[in-house]
Amino acid sequence: MRKILILITISIYSSIDSSSQNYKPFNFENGEWVCYYYTKGGIFDTYGNVYVHERVKYYCQGDTLISDTLYKKMYYVGYAQPYLQPPHDISGYYAAVRNDTINKKVLIKSDHIFDFAVTDLLYDFNINIGDPCQYCCQDTSVITVIDSVLYCDSYHKRYRFTDALNNTYSIIEGIGSTFGLTPRHCGVNSSWLVCYSENDVPACDTCDIPVSIIINNETKFDIFPNPTNDYINIDSEFPVSLLEISDISGRIVYCDINVSRNMTRVSLPYKGIFIVKIRIRDQILTSKVIKI
Repeated sequence: MRKILILITISIYSSIDSSSQNYKPFNFENGEWVCYYYTKGGIFDTYGNVYVHERVKYYCQGDTLISDTLYKKMYYVGYAQPYLQPPHDISGYYAAVRNDTINKKVLIKSDHIFDFAVTDLLYDFNINIGDPCQYCCQDTSVITVIDSVLYCDSYHKRYRFTDALNNTYSIIEGIGSTFGLTPRHCGVNSSWLVCYSENDVPACDTCDIPVSIIINNETKFDIFPNPTNDYINIDSEFPVSLLEISDISGRIVYCDINVSRNMTRVSLPYKGIFIVKIRIRDQILTSKVIKI
């Protein structure tokens, strides 16, 4: 099964006139979202002041009536790993969600705490260039470009915005945000959309259930400290033959194609989320780290 990070897939946009497109609602019946979260205290369970890595797949199953309005019931399955502790499986009910296609909105009812101001509104796609980001901490984050991306055999309108640090992010009709289906991007909390797929569209990539990084139950690697305020150590059971680090915009900030070491130390150039790609024993592995 093919696995392609959506941040790579959506980086190519079409030249068609995006303003002429029809609104693309979310496919809650068949859609699947794999999301990564790094938060203080966790999202799906309570960990106090401990930093937690959580990686889950969202999917919908069944309906529920809320105030005489039909919602889809959304669930999650994946794993959580508190800092300096082993990962453990997590799963359960997450939220009730629905499309308001006429008004181009996505509504949600959930007991989980959001970092951005949301009650019943998850997304509002009635936005134009110059409008502020709906879930960013900085008031200076505004929509700068509106274009389209081809994914799962259909075009989706994309709204790109730039924050105070000149980082570019997106929200996409029918898919969500590059920060994840339910974004966390404020203060010590961060998130990212790893993969999106639709079960009824063969052209889509498949989003497997997230598991912790263990290859063939024998080959392991570790990246620490995470989060960091300067450097990271990559510690592997076997020598690393490739090490590549990029930021969330896809810009490569470090690359070494002849590592041949089990332990490597790299200083990250600036604050943010980075994607670390390494090759161990002819296998390519990826992980995320945060510099604070």
